[in-house]
Amino acid sequence: MIDIEQYIQDPCRTLATAFWKASHFPIPPNVVIAHKSDLAMHDTNFNGQVTTYFRLLNRLDTQNHFPLPNGFNFRQVSLPDDAATLADIINRSYNSYSHTADSIMRWTNHPVFDPSLWLFVIDDLTNNPAAAGLADFDNTITEGSLEWIQVLPEYRGRGLGQAIVCELVNRLKHGNKAAFVTVSGECDNKTNPEALYRKCGFTGDDIWYVKFLQEVK
Repeated sequence: MIDIEQYIQDPCRTLATAFWKASHFPIPPNVVIAHKSDLAMHDTNFNGQVTTYFRLLNRLDTQNHFPLPNGFNFRQVSLPDDAATLADIINRSYNSYSHTADSIMRWTNHPVFDPSLWLFVIDDLTNNPAAAGLADFDNTITEGSLEWIQVLPEYRGRGLGQAIVCELVNRLKHGNKAAFVTVSGECDNKTNPEALYRKCGFTGDDIWYVKFLQEVK
């Protein structure tokens, strides 16, 4: 059982994911997750094939605003029409995903789905999306969480990522009345998303280790 008060006080140390995920998706038996502070007392050997994730927190005590550059604008994702386009942006931004329109639509069944927190950044010249950002809002504990922030490779380096993160954070703060916002990502991601989030007011030093155990045959 997750201690809600403990989580609200220190979310990034308490859980490796947003509160609602831990409540809805049990950890598979072949996966072991540990905070960096607990490694020494953990039974599992975290050498070898281990993925590390940062987890950061924004208490929303400052106003962060980073406007889009000229030639770009925000547009809300329209579902189901945009589901295939959104899947394509995610797949083109990462090497390890193969999402489909159907898998995107399944996310809308989650209790934290809010359509106002699903955004495209549109290139005015082509009228096509150059980036996308998705956030969740858990109204049971007033937690916002950033889930997918992608800028297509050909549009990187123009400030689109920072603009969409700040836009989502401000929507969570003023629209959903979130008390705090969390985000996580791979530490070794070559695009360095951690630096992006820190520019947008996120702080912390929590690192989580995830290891997949070999199945015993």
